[in-house]
Amino acid sequence: MGHKIEKYIKYATLYIIMSQIEHLLRGALAKYPEIERCLQKGMVNRRSLARYLIQEGVAKSNQMEALIATLRRFDFKKHPEERLELIKHMKIRLKEGIVILDFEKQKELVQEVKKLVDEIDYDKGDTFKLVVGSESVKIFIDEGKKEIIESLSRRFHLKKRYKQMDEISILFPEKAIVLHDVLITEMLTASPELLLYLKSEHTVKTYDLLKQLREH
Repeated sequence: MGHKIEKYIKYATLYIIMSQIEHLLRGALAKYPEIERCLQKGMVNRRSLARYLIQEGVAKSNQMEALIATLRRFDFKKHPEERLELIKHMKIRLKEGIVILDFEKQKELVQEVKKLVDEIDYDKGDTFKLVVGSESVKIFIDEGKKEIIESLSRRFHLKKRYKQMDEISILFPEKAIVLHDVLITEMLTASPELLLYLKSEHTVKTYDLLKQLREH
């Protein structure tokens, strides 16, 4: 009985160590994605990589074999060739003559903008986009809509006006907006703020990945 318990403890300890190594390995691969690409193509010697990862703190010096074993069985789910193929199918559109109005965030402004939607003819290709950030409201509009531009600029606190802007629209296939097996449903930007929208089950994983990028 004692022998079985000892054996169980041994395997449980090994499992914990391997799990910790795998967790740290995922962090290292997130920090250096080029390592993963090279591993997938067989361009990296696992033992040499293990030595480097030990220096990076992924494992201890006496855990070399455990780290190599983790590298050998690691589930690489990314496929660079597939990602490149997806990028080939993206659509790119260009539109000139855009004005960006960067306003201080005001409730009255947002209410006023709602009334302006009826004046925009999207069927003719008019541009009118609204991004409400934490501290600002940005309006993207055709420079030909001078009356709307001047009316809003007079009545509300305009922080900055960007003239003679061009818009490059990049439409990706849905599969392309996947990072680390996390599907990003929507992205919004009100520079310098970037907003990501994703399923709640992916939130913790995404938050941890972003923290790792910030720390490194």
